[in-house]
Amino acid sequence: MRITTIFALTAVCILSFACIPFDNPDSASEEGLQSVRNGMPDDYFGDVSLAMVSPYAPEGFTILNLNRKDKDLRDYVVTDGEGTVTFSEPFILRSGGAVTIMSEPPEPWMEIDSYFLYGQNGITAKKFSLADAGDDVHLMKDGEILDSFVWGTKYDGGGPGQGMEKLPKKTVAMKYKYRGTGTRWDGWYVYAPGMTMTTSREVSTSDALVTPFSFPESDGSEIVHALQQAERRVDISIYTLSHPRIQSVLAHLLDRGVQVRILAEGSPAGGIGSDEIGVLTSLARKGADIHLIKSSDGYKRYAFVHSKYAIIDSSRTIITSENWTAGSF
Repeated sequence: MRITTIFALTAVCILSFACIPFDNPDSASEEGLQSVRNGMPDDYFGDVSLAMVSPYAPEGFTILNLNRKDKDLRDYVVTDGEGTVTFSEPFILRSGGAVTIMSEPPEPWMEIDSYFLYGQNGITAKKFSLADAGDDVHLMKDGEILDSFVWGTKYDGGGPGQGMEKLPKKTVAMKYKYRGTGTRWDGWYVYAPGMTMTTSREVSTSDALVTPFSFPESDGSEIVHALQQAERRVDISIYTLSHPRIQSVLAHLLDRGVQVRILAEGSPAGGIGSDEIGVLTSLARKGADIHLIKSSDGYKRYAFVHSKYAIIDSSRTIITSENWTAGSF
């Protein structure tokens, strides 16, 4: 007998920091600004700082403004000691806002939806090219260094939070806020595809209704019932999904306007079957957002996806040990 569970979560709150680049600083909502300011004392009047550095192609960086006053980036220079990035036109960065500047469009795994490229809006890059093996990036104003990030061969273990000895490829450096009573954004960590900054201390917990069931006794009825109750969105991460009953339920959800997103293994043992290809293709044609992870994609830490779960309307979770196939049900 194989036991699995459905969790009906009454409240789960995950707080995390993300660099939010505004392509139009004036469009930053008060709600967005307040989310950045939360936990910041009223007497905080720091200047702008670096929040993200991407040393590998596509190169780029994020500038964050936690000052309570808007800032014109014409007053600032980003340099690697050999080249510079400057702003020749008015470029107002709202209080609480952030902007990402890139040498070329970012790759999808970077999760950067809004950005400016060198050469746009008065942004000028002169001999600014970051070395993969090691380099340093400085944010300056009036000849004074306001913030820095150093990595690789240039890193000598200097000031806390100023850099790191190694930054693997297919990663970027992100800055996080001091925990406790600290008031400034400082310290750097390596961001890899799919990673969040959330820690166990940042997850709120509450009582939940847990419904255990087993395969093959249940015939997957609990999964079907839970999916049928979806009103807004269903997110599924699965190794193999080919059961016609699940396909039918998801198709009906799509017909009702429910968003369906599926992340599936693209290279399961023995290869992906024609039945699963048929199910995923059919759902994609009806509007489902389908993604496959393959070992050949190049991200070793995501060579396979072996999970089997679904999140329904961000309030109900299905977790199983079995694939969603006729043989497993």
